[in-house]
Amino acid sequence: MILSEFAHLFNDGTFFRGEVKKNEPLSKHSTMHVGGNAELLIEPFDFESLIHAVKLAIKNNLEFFLAGGASNVIFPDDGLNLVITTRFLDKQNAVKLCTQNSAQNIIEVSAGSSWGAVLAFCKKNDLSGFENFCGLSGTVGGAIYMNASCFSLSTCERLQSVTYFDCADLTLKDYKMPLKSDSKFSQDWGYKKSPFQNNFLQEKDKKTFTKKIILKAVFSVKKGFDSERADKVLQERTSKGHFLAASAGSVFKNEAEKGIIAGKLLEECGLKGVRLGGAQISPLHANFIINPENKATSADIKSLVELAQAKVFKEKGVKLYCEIIFV
Repeated sequence: MILSEFAHLFNDGTFFRGEVKKNEPLSKHSTMHVGGNAELLIEPFDFESLIHAVKLAIKNNLEFFLAGGASNVIFPDDGLNLVITTRFLDKQNAVKLCTQNSAQNIIEVSAGSSWGAVLAFCKKNDLSGFENFCGLSGTVGGAIYMNASCFSLSTCERLQSVTYFDCADLTLKDYKMPLKSDSKFSQDWGYKKSPFQNNFLQEKDKKTFTKKIILKAVFSVKKGFDSERADKVLQERTSKGHFLAASAGSVFKNEAEKGIIAGKLLEECGLKGVRLGGAQISPLHANFIINPENKATSADIKSLVELAQAKVFKEKGVKLYCEIIFV
């Protein structure tokens, strides 16, 4: 099926609430502000509509890219065929307080919710636990997928459960967090690692979809929002240039157990401020690549990544691995 025909399947609105956009610039949907057009971009407004769109894509054997806030993603310059986004899911009820007592509080959060919305909710309801995520871009679903870590707090540390749609058998499932003492915990979770990191398998002329699409999650929080901590985190992000220009956050992974701190190595190699085309290694934080005039291309960013990797390997004998995802 061609995508123009696929788009018509959403016209009657019976099973789908949302928007279907043709030839949509992906640069508008990424924090790095790069990328060509999506031939078709689908923006579901609720869980049912997302599942409907995904089922239709699978039924018609159409490969799709699932995007959240695209804060860790570099879209290709020549664009993509089909993109489905979670950013507009359940906007009216993005964060809910499930239980509240003196010992523990539980919140339920839509995968499409921004961390700004989560922090605002926690501050309003005097709930603590995510102050280290203050100023983090992207969505909650993306943070779970990548097991995002901010100031020594990993997403999985407060995660209780995840509701997801399993593309393999087209069913809703719940993932319960194993105890840290359970071997399953170490199998599923780690630095930038989660059990939701999968894609699809190509078997001759048939695609086998293995995506697990995160819909919502339950987190534990505590009473007493720490405004001082939240302000300190935001100030530190600002001082490191997190908001200096369009970016996708940290480019390379750290390997702390091996003493590998990417930003330190990049700075020691004199890479701060280096430019290629419209892309630049931040003059304030060497592990950030920025798009200062919004003129960078995906190719510029990839070339700068490869230049940095080559120089660090030559001068330090260390191979740096990307944290950002080139689609």
